[in-house]
This record gives sequence, C-alpha cells and structure tokens, in this order.
Amino acid sequence: MYVGLLLPLKRFKKSFLKDYKILTESQRKELFSSIQKLNKDEKCLFSIGIATNQEIDKFWISSSLTLAISRGIKLILKQYYKYYLQNIQVKCSCDIMDKVVLENLLNTDNLSIEEYKSLIDKSQLFFGKIELIIDWNKDFGLNKLFWIETKTIIKWDQKEPYISMASIIAKVSRDKRMIDEWDSQFPLYWFKQHKGYWTKLHQEMIKKHSSCSLHRNLFLKKLNWITEKSFFEKLENID
Repeated sequence: MYVGLLLPLKRFKKSFLKDYKILTESQRKELFSSIQKLNKDEKCLFSIGIATNQEIDKFWISSSLTLAISRGIKLILKQYYKYYLQNIQVKCSCDIMDKVVLENLLNTDNLSIEEYKSLIDKSQLFFGKIELIIDWNKDFGLNKLFWIETKTIIKWDQKEPYISMASIIAKVSRDKRMIDEWDSQFPLYWFKQHKGYWTKLHQEMIKKHSSCSLHRNLFLKKLNWITEKSFFEKLENID
C-alpha cells in the first residue's frame, strides 16, 4: 500500500486536477516529472508512506492506512524542517538555539511523537499553520497524534489539485517499483505486465505458481479460491 503526501511551499499553477485512474501511464509519468520539478524548484515537498502486505494481513486496511500515512507525514515533516532551517532568519540567541535543537533532531533516525510535535510548533511559527487533508472518510486519529488540523472528504482527488498530485506520486512510485525491482525478483508472476493489480493475468499466475511474499495471503487463503464475484471486486478496489 502506497500513500502519497504533498506539501505546497509556494504558489504554482494548479494544472494537476486529474483523476489518476483515467490517465494513461505516460500521462501519469509526465505529471510526476512536473511534480519533481516543482520539488526541485522548492515550490512543494512530497513523500511516500508505505504499509507492507504483511502489515495489511495483520492489521487490515484501516490500521495499515494509518501506518502508511504516519510514515509519510514523518518523512515530509523532516523535509519541511530542513527547508525551515535553510530559510529561518536568525535575529537573536533563541533563534540560534532553535537551529541547533532542530539540526540535532534532524540527525536522529527515530524521533518521538513529542519531538515531532515540538518541531511542528516551531516551523508553523515561521511558515503558518499546517493542515492535513485526507482523501478518505476518516482521519485515523492523526490530528491528535501529530497535533495537525485534519480534514477528510471522499474523492477529493477529483476536486483538489494537491490531492490529485499526491495520488499520482503514490501510483507512479508504486508501479515503478513493481517494474524495476519486483518483476526481476519474482519473474514467474509477470509483475511488469500487470503491476500487481487484480487482472486476469495476475490471477492466472497465482493459480499456477501459488502466492509469493508480495501477496496478501489473508485474502488469497488457498490456491483454489474460486469464490463469488463480489470478493474479487472488493480486492480490486483496496488500494
């Protein structure tokens, strides 16, 4: 499970209002390149939060989404703090102390939630309020966990360019890893062709070779999973 997060830093032309599901692969790659350029020009930051298939099997979709989003938030906040350090104006000794504290925290691999909250408070004083917008029907308690104001709405990727951009980031990154890494690791499954989605070819390969370490075994359970159509439709719409 891949979740994309995007944080705009400066104003830019919002030409990304696209539903990634109706775009071609080349169109998604082109838009992703545009997002990468915006990142290079320091107009936005982005990150990807990941939950593994083992975690989905163990914790189910909702909790796994919380894990993925939390990981993405931590990654993008670290980028945000670095940007904050590069742009903060040192006016007094307390500003110097803030920079020292922040730099030490950024060099730490595992920050506590309290440390993240402290960094959010400091950076919001400089850049303004951070708001988390989730394209889902629940906030997973992330507003209380990180002290970030959170809004939720279904299908916001079709209404808000920033959400659409985040969806494209997740989709392109996930598919690229399927093609560049997992296809060669698991050649029997033809991941390069179907990219792990629930296509006829993918189903045939699982029936033929059984599941591999990338599959969600809780859902597959047995090789002879000839079940009702609704079960497969649910699987198609999980990610």
